[in-house]
Amino acid sequence: MRGQQDQGEWELAVYRNKVKDFINAEAIGFSPLGLVIYQYDNHEGVEIEGIEFEYDRNISENLNAKFAGSIGSGKNDEGEDIAEVDPKELIVGLDWISSNEKWGLQGLVNLVDSSKNGLSGVPTVGIGHECGTPGNECTPRATTSGYGLIDVFGFYNHNDNFQLRVSVENLTDKKYIRWASVAELPENDEELDLFGEPGRSINASFRYKF
Repeated sequence: MRGQQDQGEWELAVYRNKVKDFINAEAIGFSPLGLVIYQYDNHEGVEIEGIEFEYDRNISENLNAKFAGSIGSGKNDEGEDIAEVDPKELIVGLDWISSNEKWGLQGLVNLVDSSKNGLSGVPTVGIGHECGTPGNECTPRATTSGYGLIDVFGFYNHNDNFQLRVSVENLTDKKYIRWASVAELPENDEELDLFGEPGRSINASFRYKF
């Protein structure tokens, strides 16, 4: 669904999907070198549902606000929560452009929830994908903490031919790990820190039209 008002517009999506032969990768053990071994597994029926929304509003002639978010969940054919759904996320942004359109600034705040509690463990000993089967011990799944990121972008149009762009991403130099990167790993994986995302980055670029 989508709609429009005098000063803004919105979009809302509500979904509920039933997936047959859902394929996911489970960690089933470690190689002699200590690397995680994955095995692909088919679930006969998986149900995924959620909500996504976005709202843009003109606060003034030069200032615009943006709100976006997503909430999702999923269960396998045994009624257990699955790990392939990302945590809740909220994005808040402000865009400012000067009246002569020479200058512009954008600030984004991205808030991400911690990983879901109560997910099934990861089999890490023996062969097979089910925890608790003979010869296959079960290790608690890795978890991620919630985090907030701040990104700032700016531009300057010197003329119709020359534009300068500057960005500072992860302004506060936050240390964080995305859930999708470690969702299938055990909590005792010695290399979890290697999945951390980059810290603060500062970039500048320019464009010249001939």
